[in-house]
Amino acid sequence: MKPIRVFVVDDHPLMRNALEMTIEAAFDMQIVGQASNGKEALRLIPLVEPDIVLMDLMMPEMGGLEVIHVLSGSHPGIRTLVLSSLDWEDDILKAIQSGASGYITKSAQRDELLQAVRTVNAGEVYLPPKIAAKLISSIRESQPGRRRYRGSAESLTPRQAEVLDLLGQGFSDHQIAEALNIADATVRLHILHILNSFGFENRRELMVYAVEKRMESESMKKRL
Repeated sequence: MKPIRVFVVDDHPLMRNALEMTIEAAFDMQIVGQASNGKEALRLIPLVEPDIVLMDLMMPEMGGLEVIHVLSGSHPGIRTLVLSSLDWEDDILKAIQSGASGYITKSAQRDELLQAVRTVNAGEVYLPPKIAAKLISSIRESQPGRRRYRGSAESLTPRQAEVLDLLGQGFSDHQIAEALNIADATVRLHILHILNSFGFENRRELMVYAVEKRMESESMKKRL
């Protein structure tokens, strides 16, 4: 089995070394590189083409959010998993919107970290339940007087339903286009139709709905 190739970006040497030991001890993973800041990461990552980048957010010279944004545009096949000491809702939302495929805190246990890497490598989004709940709660609080929408998932075309599901997994427009083998402009058109169909006032409302639907779907699968 081909190992998952992991690149670590963190400005603390001890953290990088600890992550390297953890990853290398896993039977299905290997470390292919390290960087201590964002600029160094953008220089080295294209040279080794990892499957997964473990990304810290707070770093000198260039922060993790900017690196994620650049990578999601220039190397959409490389997935980013944020590993941060921060668990503020705003940072989580910004990371997902920038193109991250998952978010986990540095207080996570070894097994959870490895599971997060495997989940993201499989093309899914990893958000621990507590973080997902905080994210949705934060977005809801920013929408006072949240109303009932006029549309329903059943009213969507199969393609629009696929776009909605990928939005719920945290995919960017470009990542959705790549996954569905359609043009970026076509993705934006589908999103516009969904916005109009449901009566969402903005994309932020759409994102909340998409994440909620995704969580409901995952919950139903676990009960079956």
